[in-house]
Amino acid sequence: MTSIDSNDIERIKAKLSPEYLLGRPMRKFFKTATLSIANKVRRRTPSDLGDLRRSIETAVDAAPVPLWGKVFTARVPLAFYVEYGTGIFATGPGPTKGVPFFPPPAALDGWAQRHGVVGGGYAVAQAIYKRGGTPPVLFMQGGFEDSQRDIKAKLKLAQAELAKLFNSLGGIGVE
Repeated sequence: MTSIDSNDIERIKAKLSPEYLLGRPMRKFFKTATLSIANKVRRRTPSDLGDLRRSIETAVDAAPVPLWGKVFTARVPLAFYVEYGTGIFATGPGPTKGVPFFPPPAALDGWAQRHGVVGGGYAVAQAIYKRGGTPPVLFMQGGFEDSQRDIKAKLKLAQAELAKLFNSLGGIGVE
């Protein structure tokens, strides 16, 4: 005859919880997938002082069963303009799309000085304006696209881990 005590019931409930069955494999998937994407994004990110490249971060949903992971830039306002371009070259949303763009010269002073541009940031801003803006780099989008094979492989690993956990449910019964 089979008997069940309260310890058996608690053990069974723990093995059937979404956190046990889904939480760990999904967290691992999102963590490894976002790190893979971030690495590919960093490789595509233009760099002068490295601020934009260093600003690329990852995050995973903190819920017991995570539903998302993200790669983003933090603390660097120019990331949007680098990704989507400006002025007549702009591909994303924004106030500079389709109109020649004159960036703030003060924001370009440091770059101009490091690269020996006579006339400083104002000369750089004028050159950008004469061209109509700056072309998009699409470092985020490109990094994501470059990561598709890695993401699919990591998803297959997560599926295998989930299958293993579900298959182990056959052993939750009591004797």
